[in-house]
Amino acid sequence: MNHDDHRSQSVSPAQTTDIQPQIDPPQGQTPPVNVTRKPLLFVVLAAIIILISLGSYVYAQSYNLKHASSSTTKATISAPTASPTKLLSTLPAVTTEQINGLSVNYLTIPINSTCAAAGIGACSAVTAMGHYMALDTTGIKYGGTINEGGKFIYDGQAVYNGPYSMYFALSKNGQHYIYTLDTSTSHSGGNLEVYVDNKLVQTTPDTSNDITNLTVSDNGKNYAYVMGVSGNQLIKDGTPTYTNNDGVIADFSSDLRQYLAFVGPGLKSSSNTVSVVLNGEIIANQRTYNGASLPSILMSKNGQHNLYTDGKTVYADGKLVKTVKGVAALALTESGTYGVVDPLSNKLYIDAADHAIPSQFGAECNPGCLDGVTVAINDDGTHYIVGDKTLPLWYLDGKQINLSDKKIVGTEFVNGSLYVYRWAD
Repeated sequence: MNHDDHRSQSVSPAQTTDIQPQIDPPQGQTPPVNVTRKPLLFVVLAAIIILISLGSYVYAQSYNLKHASSSTTKATISAPTASPTKLLSTLPAVTTEQINGLSVNYLTIPINSTCAAAGIGACSAVTAMGHYMALDTTGIKYGGTINEGGKFIYDGQAVYNGPYSMYFALSKNGQHYIYTLDTSTSHSGGNLEVYVDNKLVQTTPDTSNDITNLTVSDNGKNYAYVMGVSGNQLIKDGTPTYTNNDGVIADFSSDLRQYLAFVGPGLKSSSNTVSVVLNGEIIANQRTYNGASLPSILMSKNGQHNLYTDGKTVYADGKLVKTVKGVAALALTESGTYGVVDPLSNKLYIDAADHAIPSQFGAECNPGCLDGVTVAINDDGTHYIVGDKTLPLWYLDGKQINLSDKKIVGTEFVNGSLYVYRWAD
């Protein structure tokens, strides 16, 4: 109860015994001062209590301020370079135009295309669903005599800038990233470090080891890769999942629960064959192999469909669906719609339908159909784009389009629109 409340309270009948009756003084005398001792005592005590409380409060505030200042100083210590990065909630900005009635979104990656064409140590990028991650090696000299490295850029944000950068990838929804660092420039005697969203998740010796087929799940909680002297172990969340001493290449569903792999001596020599493994079980033997780790095999994002080729035949969900003269690129959607580019036949096959493509694509199949040609299709196969970044040549829904001045990194259909990823110049 505060003192204002005490003064404003009404007097109850039980309290009237403390009130003296008023008596008129004799005539000619000054009335005596009626001093109420009890309320005065309360006032004095209250004042003392207030002073004590105020002194305690001032001391407490001084103490807290002093210690808060100390805590703030400790919090300003720089965070480790490998601290987790807060992912961006919005997609990178794009510019849009209409081509052949289709909305085309151009996403510019802030790296010069000259760096991307530099050969060993060149800048590079991966893309997925309107997101990108790039390695900018501008100013970095490679050769094992200094710290090889560069800057990892995710959706415009530098997430790592330093030595030893190696491999990197995006989740299939583009919302998470994974990369590796090698703490030795000679790639021997150091450690391979695996980071997911800039958080260190695994460290392993780099001697006689390498990491390929790097991937991370759509929720960012799981990761996988192939590691070993010849890439002979499939690793998931740091634990070996499948081993073949002759080598492994693999592709995963977006949650990493399903995978498709080529295994066997055919990965080392074209005179040998490979086996096809689906989730740890061999589903086909005696398959030849055309030499590319991807996209010779593809797993759909939802894990319900798979596609692979030996360069002459194409298998969808384990069934032979097409015999071709050569395969330059593959595509596979979540509905199971597949696309196969056969430049030697001047054809793009989308399921049972075939579409004519320019004969210039055939130049990329001499001697092999592996480099330069890309294909993207929307989920039901009603739209497609076939491109060659080296010619350059781009073919959208049966019509040639001019993207030659765009320095293209890659293309992809995202929610009904075509995304074109390009270098800054």
